[in-house]
Amino acid sequence: LDVLNKAGCTATDSVYVGLRLPPVLDLGRDTALCPGDTLRLDAAVGEPASYLWNTGSADSSLLVVDSTGTYEVQVAVDNCVLQDAVEVLYYPKLPEPILTGSGVVCPGVVGVPYGIANREGSTYAWEVQGGAFQIPSGPDTLILVDWGASNSSASVAVQETTENGCVVEKARLPVRIQVALEPDTPRGEALVCANDSVQVYTTSFTPGSVYNWQLAEGGRILAGQGTSEVTVLWEQEGQWPLWVGESSITVDTVCDGASDTLRVAVYRDSATLDLAYVTRLGPESQGVEISIRSTNMPDTTILRLFRRPSGGPWQQVLEPGSQTGLLVDAPGLVPPVWEYESRQLNGCNQWVRSPTHTTLAMAQDTATSLATSTQLYWNPYREWPGGVVRYLLYRQLDQEPTYQLYTEIPGSDTAYLYSAGAEGFLHRFYVVAEGAVPQQRSLSLGVTATFENPLRFPTVFTPNADGFNDTYVIDNAPLYTPNSLTVVNRHGEVVFSQTDYDNTWNGGNLPEGVYYFLFESPGTNQPVKGVITLLR
Repeated sequence: LDVLNKAGCTATDSVYVGLRLPPVLDLGRDTALCPGDTLRLDAAVGEPASYLWNTGSADSSLLVVDSTGTYEVQVAVDNCVLQDAVEVLYYPKLPEPILTGSGVVCPGVVGVPYGIANREGSTYAWEVQGGAFQIPSGPDTLILVDWGASNSSASVAVQETTENGCVVEKARLPVRIQVALEPDTPRGEALVCANDSVQVYTTSFTPGSVYNWQLAEGGRILAGQGTSEVTVLWEQEGQWPLWVGESSITVDTVCDGASDTLRVAVYRDSATLDLAYVTRLGPESQGVEISIRSTNMPDTTILRLFRRPSGGPWQQVLEPGSQTGLLVDAPGLVPPVWEYESRQLNGCNQWVRSPTHTTLAMAQDTATSLATSTQLYWNPYREWPGGVVRYLLYRQLDQEPTYQLYTEIPGSDTAYLYSAGAEGFLHRFYVVAEGAVPQQRSLSLGVTATFENPLRFPTVFTPNADGFNDTYVIDNAPLYTPNSLTVVNRHGEVVFSQTDYDNTWNGGNLPEGVYYFLFESPGTNQPVKGVITLLR
């Protein structure tokens, strides 16, 4: 760089910039490892540098890996920053193979099978102490052993190598070669439901052995006596012993022995399922609340709720899992009556069904309805132990804000003759069924009865203190409040007037004669006019 100032002086300076090739950083290829293996990652670049791994390590260029993941490193060399990453996959650890076969055999017995379950792609290396083995044609998961003389330390072992080249922990089965045989305790269900009474039981098979199965009077052997597998029919509830004797005759030895006893409990599941109640959520509600209760049900079995129109096909509506308690369904208002039942699997894998409970709905017999009465009826609530104790009839009149208890009806009745139609125009009803305990309560859909309750104005009344027609009574006048009644004579003079007429006018001191009335109320389309004849 050359610089010239105003005085004509010059100055020169220079800087050297050198470019270098960065060092090579290589963590290697992505790799997969067997359980228990470790991988050493080396980020060294051949010269002083600082290292930062995504694991948080910053102390070394080396990182030892023992789990699946992505491993990244940043390497700072002079002013250069290098990065590399590698994917490491660990194959899952496989469980040790389960080796099956006889653990106690007779000296000199031949062709005794030992095997393990095959895992696809695996190979197996067998070892036998105390005998010789061969692998029959087929997979190398089965060998046949010819056992030698008495030996308390014989064994069979197998080493599995997976298709990925991973070596699984060796499985070993100790074997005793002796005259006193010890067949395995019978394998099979020790807890048997009465509805699943046919069961299969097995013990390890040894070629040449004869198996004599023994059981108490609680069941009988259907098939397999003499072999290492029998089918048993359990016929009585209770706890019953089952064991097996084994005998074997080789070239120079007679061996026998008996297994330990398997105690089999045969039982009938005691789980029960019931509905405490089904109830409408309100007299006009589309919703239904269902209370489900159970005893001795397993916590993990599925509970299902079904409904149907009365007498129709069942339809599953809810599957709330295994929980009992309160459920809410919304079947709607049509049809008004629905049947419900719940179903749940008990410990014996049987479906237990609750009794059917039916929602309540009210109706009226319009064919027999009179001016101020109607027959109310409803379907009975069934399935409560002890039945329905009472039905409570609730009523709401016209513009009343709430329903009020009107009367109590015996639980054996499902109809009521209502005769209070004169008390209003719109009469809304519902009933509540009550059982013997507070939880047994079911509310019905409601019904509305309409009564016309027309005004009727008498043309004659006789206020003579004889107890008949002593006051001027307008039928249903109290239902038409607010109202007013005005009476005038033939000259148009007002002789009586009252707001919200209460049917108590007795004519006062008026003489006999013809009078004229005017009745006004918002409940009438127009004022009502008429003639009154007063007779003493």
